[in-house]
Amino acid sequence: MSIVLKKLITSASIMTRKSAFVNVSGVPNLVITYGGWIDDCSAAEVVLVIPGNPGLIEYYDQFMSTLFEELGGKIPVWGISHGGHSLPENDSCLPDLNDHPSLYDLEGQTERKVEFIRSHLPAETRLHLVGHSIGSQISLQTERRLPPRRVASSYHLFPTVQRMRVSPAGRRVWLLSRYLGSLVMAVAALLAWLPRRVRAAAVRLWLPGDTPAHALEASVELLRPASVARAMAMAHDELIKVDQLDEELLRGAAPRARFYFSRSDPWVPLENVEVMKQAVPELDTVICENGYPHAFVLREDAVGGCAKHVATWVKKFSEVVVEGKEEKAM
Repeated sequence: MSIVLKKLITSASIMTRKSAFVNVSGVPNLVITYGGWIDDCSAAEVVLVIPGNPGLIEYYDQFMSTLFEELGGKIPVWGISHGGHSLPENDSCLPDLNDHPSLYDLEGQTERKVEFIRSHLPAETRLHLVGHSIGSQISLQTERRLPPRRVASSYHLFPTVQRMRVSPAGRRVWLLSRYLGSLVMAVAALLAWLPRRVRAAAVRLWLPGDTPAHALEASVELLRPASVARAMAMAHDELIKVDQLDEELLRGAAPRARFYFSRSDPWVPLENVEVMKQAVPELDTVICENGYPHAFVLREDAVGGCAKHVATWVKKFSEVVVEGKEEKAM
């Protein structure tokens, strides 16, 4: 792609970015789009990004804009938060977590994605699903519940689809969610009293120096107690439910899916990858050789690199963007 064309597409993507909270089953979900808003969709294909946990779609903003550019601005790129993770200014409108836990658990978040697709995408529009971390499990379950051929392709970045609780990171989060949840909420409540600029300064000290600006802002938003509570509740539920590999689920998605792993992922040890390949040999699996972390949205180079990989895969299955052949995976 020429430099001039890329600059034009970049400018266009900035102008076409839209975001708003969309009510899905009584829960506000933040939606970000590049290439047209959800009410005006007449596209033949749409890329839908499903986040990990925390599920603030703001973390994926730069990834989405880069992906839109890599696709030549020809396929809209949408992203939707998990309900109760990205919060409106007044979060009192959220259904209470204790009274309605099923709205915020893994199954509830999955059902909201299915409902969002059915409500806001024309039946003839084909989907390219992009799931990150637990978003991969949600993506696979979403595809299972949609009509055949609705999903054109799927890409799974650092997917957590098995044995979450016994992974190194899973054991730490289990300790927090099971035994130290009250302490975590007390810290979140304390931080909420601090001025935003103080919270932002603390986040900048905590995160790596090359963290993109949009991810820094998302991290400040994450510190709100209502968001922390729902992210923790969902994490606890994930650790219980995502255990044995669902071979049937993977086999159904395999013809149009790619799974992208890190060599040193505390959520997905490499032995998990071997288990997947032995169980479903036809799976397309790639090991990242660039050292991208599980939380790739927190690193500038990883955001761009992952967007390029996903764009290459989408082009392979797209009837809209047909130029270019699949590049060698990095």
